[in-house]
Amino acid sequence: MKTTEQMDREILRKILLKFLSERFRLAFDATQIAALIKRRNMVDFEIDVDDVQGALTVVSGLGLVEKIRDELGATEYFKITAKGIIENERLNQ
Repeated sequence: MKTTEQMDREILRKILLKFLSERFRLAFDATQIAALIKRRNMVDFEIDVDDVQGALTVVSGLGLVEKIRDELGATEYFKITAKGIIENERLNQ
């Protein structure tokens, strides 16, 4: 895990909601999310898959993101919920 600052973890959670709300029809796994956030330079600190997985666990627990399991495998995909979209809009006003 690269993110050690509490503020960075909070920012990452908000970025996750922003990223997923812009792509609300799609579901992504943690590896894809980490790669796309880094590629788009959405954060100005280093993150890795463990950081994203930790943030997804928090926002999933709050009901902002739902976990979807692949029917033929064990891969977990994440998709934003309606509650998550509303929260993202509230945060970005």
